[in-house]
Amino acid sequence: MPSRGSDPSVPYDKYPIMRLALHQMRTRYPSRSGRDRLAIFNKLFHAQLLEAGFKNGKLESHDALDSQYRESRKAQNQSQWAGIVKDQDELNDEEFLAYQTLLCTIKQVGKGLGLEMKSIGNHSDDDDDDDDDDDDDDDDDDDDDDDEARDAVG
Repeated sequence: MPSRGSDPSVPYDKYPIMRLALHQMRTRYPSRSGRDRLAIFNKLFHAQLLEAGFKNGKLESHDALDSQYRESRKAQNQSQWAGIVKDQDELNDEEFLAYQTLLCTIKQVGKGLGLEMKSIGNHSDDDDDDDDDDDDDDDDDDDDDDDEARDAVG
């Protein structure tokens, strides 16, 4: 919890998955507005933001997210972002699973907020798609996977 009188800080170093979520939202859903990214981020990381001292567990402005993402381009911050901005082809199986799980969770949260979630790069969209992940399998028995994805984030 931040000291009295100081502004809380987003705990990116404690929860690197926050940076991965920012990266995925910016690269896979570039048409989403800053407000949309903020709404998704706040929903995904409500508990962590509350713990960090943010009122109601929410960032109030998307500027903080945009600023953090811009920081990923600076040489002095590359070590913080190195494992996050890797190409999917460079990921090991565990990293790839975490990447895909978070991507699916972002899509689900966005859809839950009433947003149209069209991702670039994996041909994922909402058009007549009851299959909420990005594979070709029907999801009749995948309810447990959705719960696991949400548990992995929060």
